[in-house]
Amino acid sequence: MDKIRCAVIGMGRSGKDIHARFIVEELSDRFELVAVVDPLPARRENAKTVFGCDTYADYSEIFSRNDIDIAVIATPTNMHCDIAVKLMENGFDVICDKPAANTVSEIDKMIETKNRTGKRLMIFQNWALGLGTLKIEEIVKSGVLGRIVQISIHMNDFRRRWDWQTVLKFGGGNIFNKGAHAIDFAMHLLDIKKVPEKVYAVMDIVNAAGDADDYTKIVFETENCKTVDIELSNAEAFSDSSIRVQGKTGSLLCIERDHVKWRYLLPEENPKHELDTTPIVNDEGKPAYCNEKIKWHDEEWEMPRDNKDFVSSVKIFYDNVWNAISNSADIRCTPELSRIQLEIIEKCLQQNPRFKY
Repeated sequence: MDKIRCAVIGMGRSGKDIHARFIVEELSDRFELVAVVDPLPARRENAKTVFGCDTYADYSEIFSRNDIDIAVIATPTNMHCDIAVKLMENGFDVICDKPAANTVSEIDKMIETKNRTGKRLMIFQNWALGLGTLKIEEIVKSGVLGRIVQISIHMNDFRRRWDWQTVLKFGGGNIFNKGAHAIDFAMHLLDIKKVPEKVYAVMDIVNAAGDADDYTKIVFETENCKTVDIELSNAEAFSDSSIRVQGKTGSLLCIERDHVKWRYLLPEENPKHELDTTPIVNDEGKPAYCNEKIKWHDEEWEMPRDNKDFVSSVKIFYDNVWNAISNSADIRCTPELSRIQLEIIEKCLQQNPRFKY
């Protein structure tokens, strides 16, 4: 296969500025944009001018074409399931933007169609594939931080929105928009293969014009981590885009996914302490706290200057697409993983019925 020929459905921010633009400008050695779909005439005209490809008002118009290898769904979330099912039933492999769907029943329908038709279904969960987030995964899984006690993922800024992403019926809200990324990353970091039993969530509307959440706090416990803490706020004027990991032998801090630093101790370099309930005194015989000088090891990683985490994440995702189609490689961002993600989200929504889709 010389190139994978793509159609992008939806010419909004994601469809035009991420998928179509990257295919044409960054991935043209292996991918080709042959068609785009959007119901708005102005968007179709712009796509024809900018990308030089065929344009359609309805995605069903591409069903008769036999020169499209994969279709990318970049529509509002409430449309994902129906479009994905019909595309696979008409012979297309599919990339579906995150979140894959709004409900577990919808993703189940998409998985059933994938299995029945034998087509590929890949979910565009690129956030966990950036060089920064992959570096964090490497460090955590190396074991240098010891048993992981807490992972905190904060995606906070101050933002007032009034678009479709603030409307429940379209699948809007922070829990679907930002939460899909944060939960997916935690799942990869901790190898989560089933839905945690303990999930707690608080949701609110602060600045959004619609009826969907723009503040959400999620806490859950997994088999190998006592606390996963996810914060998704549009009410943080001192922006906080950070990932923190606390472990038995060290900790990690990542800011904006382009600077990671971690500090850890080696048990063999530090004395082991046995419980001693006799009063502790200092050299002067006065009462004292437990005191020791730990031998720390500090390391840092910086994003290469010619790269950005978002750019690298899109390229790495499409690398996996290429390898899956050309070399039958395993798909990293599977709908089965998205199903677990959506089960966690549904547990959050059950506790906050005001925001149930």
